[in-house]
Amino acid sequence: MFEALLRRDGYMPELNHQTIRHALDLVSSTYELDVQSWIRQGWTDVRIEVDDYLTQPLDVQNEKTEDQLAHAREILTKQGAVFQVAGTLRQVREVDTCKAVVMAYPLKAEGKIIIAVSFMGTSKRIFDWVSNLRMQQVNGMHQGFFQLMKQFRAQEQAISFPSVAECMGRESLTLSDIIHACCEPESPFMLFIVGHSQGAAIAQLYISNLLKEGVLFRHVSGYGFASPSVVSGEQPRTVFPM
Repeated sequence: MFEALLRRDGYMPELNHQTIRHALDLVSSTYELDVQSWIRQGWTDVRIEVDDYLTQPLDVQNEKTEDQLAHAREILTKQGAVFQVAGTLRQVREVDTCKAVVMAYPLKAEGKIIIAVSFMGTSKRIFDWVSNLRMQQVNGMHQGFFQLMKQFRAQEQAISFPSVAECMGRESLTLSDIIHACCEPESPFMLFIVGHSQGAAIAQLYISNLLKEGVLFRHVSGYGFASPSVVSGEQPRTVFPM
């Protein structure tokens, strides 16, 4: 079913109902951290980032998967005045409230591997709003969303894909390696990046940042839903390579 995420020439998908449905399903699952259903459909090397917590690769055979999911959900749903105040004060010193799901889907017949990145929007925690309200501009970009994007980028070397690496005969494979490969015309990887609300804003800035870094447009596809504004009129127009 995920073959719809590729065009016939093996590059980014066409805008159609099926790909939009996949994107919506993914952003919806991200809010609940419902990754088991995606694992059952063949997605592998599932990683979850919540603040400064990054899970190990999750799969149905990993006995620690449920414990890691429970811990990630606890971070998202924990309430209490002390926790909320401490979290808010922490955002004065650092920005660490990015929440994302990353996973891979090998399309063996097509020789391509889809790398999905789904950014969650603002959660019910009060301090999640701190980044939303950082409306100063960084080179024409919303400061709060830009900082969350940079937080995620700092994890790229730590986000690994051991199952994909094994299939490719590699000793290791990280998201950083994949991004580097997507700068080449014949990359086996396709980046499928989605988000909702704050997550859609982060997704836009992330894709823009990747393209400026040299990732080819043909290897990346993004779908954002209910995104706030992320750039001002000061941001210069950039022509990205195909």
